[in-house]
This record gives sequence, structure tokens and C-alpha cells, in this order.
Amino acid sequence: MRFIKKRLKRIVFYALVLVVLIVLLFLIPANFMQSDISNLFTATTVVWAIIVGFFMAAALANYSTLQSLISSETAGLISLSYFVKFIDPLLSKKVNEEIDNYVIRAFDFELSDYIDKTRADFDNILKAAYETKNKNTGLFSEMVSSIRDLIKCRQEISLAGRKLMSLSSWVVISILTMINISLLYSIRSLEIISSVFTIVISLSMIIILFLLKDIDSNTFAEEKLAFDIYQEIFREIGKLPYYPEISIDKGRIQIPSGQKVRIGKYKNFPESLEKTIVLKQF
Repeated sequence: MRFIKKRLKRIVFYALVLVVLIVLLFLIPANFMQSDISNLFTATTVVWAIIVGFFMAAALANYSTLQSLISSETAGLISLSYFVKFIDPLLSKKVNEEIDNYVIRAFDFELSDYIDKTRADFDNILKAAYETKNKNTGLFSEMVSSIRDLIKCRQEISLAGRKLMSLSSWVVISILTMINISLLYSIRSLEIISSVFTIVISLSMIIILFLLKDIDSNTFAEEKLAFDIYQEIFREIGKLPYYPEISIDKGRIQIPSGQKVRIGKYKNFPESLEKTIVLKQF
């Protein structure tokens, strides 16, 4: 239900933008610009398309890389759990507990900075895994190699998780968008089809900017990128799924009905990350 509310908020926002664009039809007269500015409009539109297209392509490539790296990290943690299980079964429970603590801790932060914030928790996993006394085995050597890949993967995630677009980039794109919309309104004719075309193009440009923002901030399809994929780890180590309550309240997660999960209840987020974990049936 909360997931639906999030979508409804975005729809309501676009509806308000649409209302504003319709009102502008009455505030900005048709053929407001007497001189021929079609060349200027073409130039600004081309510049807008080039800049937005460049950042969109870069953001999508970065997003795809991040998605692949998170999948690799998930697979690496699951592999580490199985390696320890086969090498030293008595140590398996402790390692799984440390993996569980690490993933739960990772949910306290955004994708852009969770790697730096969870270094101590990740180190605890490695310390627990290296406590095994069965180090003179081929499986242990393979586990060490897997850990090396996992460390490399984490370093790459810390780079891929950062936003590409700076404040100055957004300022330039926003100014170009306003210029294009203003020129589009100024050169439209008195025909209804011209007004409809003006509104559709203007609304499309605004929606594209919000889509770019979601991709750049890694919130595009974040339910699968930042939440669902990590639930595989919990299942493999014998733990119930875990979700932060604040993410549920914001509509960032949709939990299937009838599922029993662990919920992290923060006492004073974001000032404090202290929380209690409770079981809840949805």
C-alpha cells in the first residue's frame, strides 16, 4: 500500500506540473515573440538534447555497472558462507551471524556510501572466516581467492555508487529546460493542436529530468537494486528477510502479503542509527 502511495505522489506531482503548463497557455500569448526565433529554439533544443543524452547514457552505464557489482557482492557473500560451511562447520554459524549483521548494517545507508560505513562490519566477517583451523586445504585457498574478489568488488561499488551529476550540471540543464519551454510557448500558434503539442513536449522534458535524477541517484527500480537482491543472502544463511521500517514508510519497498520478515525500528533516525529488530507478519 505504501509502495502505491509513493507512485501516487509522483503521479500527483506530474498532474500539478500539467496544470501549471496549461495555465501558462493563458499567461504567455501565442506568437509572443514577433521575430523569428525558430533557429534559436532549434539551437537550444539541440544543446539540451546533447547534454541530457550524455548524462543519461553515463548514468545508465554507471547504474548497470552498479547492478552487476551488487550481484557479485551478493554472490561473494553467499559463496563465503558455503566455503566456511564445508571447511569448518562449527564456524559456520558465527560467520553467518557476521554476514547477517553486515547486510543489516548496510541498509542503514544509501548505496553511495554504505561501503565506507560498513568497513568494520565487513572486517568482522573476514576475522570470523579466518578463525578456521583447517587452513591447509584446497577449499581454504579458494575461499581466500573469493575473499580477494569480494574486497575488489566492494571497492568498485564505492566508486560506481556515487552520483555523476554535480549541482552545476543540474543548474545548466534546468536553465536550458526553462529556456526551451519558454521559447516553445512563445512560438506556438493559435491552433489547439499547437497548444497540445507545446504541453506534451514541455511535460516530457520535465519527466525526462526526473528520470535522469532517479537513475543518477540510483533510486530507479531501487526495490530490486537495493533491497530484493540482498534478501537472497538472508535466505541462504537461514535468516528471515530484513527491511528498515523507514524505507517501508517512505514507500521504497513493497513487501508481499503473508510474508514474515524482520523490521528494523529506528529510535531517532537519522540522528541515531540505534534500532530494535522485531518480527512482523504482513
